[in-house]
Amino acid sequence: MLITPGARLALLAAAVPLAAALASPRGILAAGPGRADTGRGGTAIRVAAAASDPAVTVTTAPRTALAIIVNRNNPIASLGRRELRALFLGERTTWPHGRRVTLVLREPGVPERAAAVRLIAGMSEDDLARHFIHQTFSGAGASGPRALATADGVKRFVFNVPGAIGVIRAADLDDTVKSVRITGDGPTDPHYSLVVGES
Repeated sequence: MLITPGARLALLAAAVPLAAALASPRGILAAGPGRADTGRGGTAIRVAAAASDPAVTVTTAPRTALAIIVNRNNPIASLGRRELRALFLGERTTWPHGRRVTLVLREPGVPERAAAVRLIAGMSEDDLARHFIHQTFSGAGASGPRALATADGVKRFVFNVPGAIGVIRAADLDDTVKSVRITGDGPTDPHYSLVVGES
């Protein structure tokens, strides 16, 4: 098959970002004709089908970071991913300073809750419900998160409950609560892991 100079340029231009996507932790998440989603940050690459037009258009969708929040008097400043998952799933029920852990999230069906369940626990909402049903009947841990309708409600709960831990969008953060760093990174850091790319 003969490859024209225009087609060769298009392939070379696409190779670098696509190779980076394959090397990333999330890889190529979804693809359609002429489009590949490369994961964090929602970067998309569109390769022109026509060999006569070698243009490659790169577009970036909004980046939504999730913030892990605790009471301002909680001395915890950073958590590892395993620690966070154990707190989220009720497998760890007390903080090192002795306070009981209480998880609070938005209600089921809210995008940031679904994202938190997937990114932190690696589960679907149904999987999470089954997990806490098992916890309840086995007496092995917490009975499940508190569910509140708004981000302001989550923040008020965390403000009033010393052992609370919650998840909200980083855009909803204010000084009534403390944002905890995850593996040393905060929501505005480039390598922060609790990020959702929106298309």
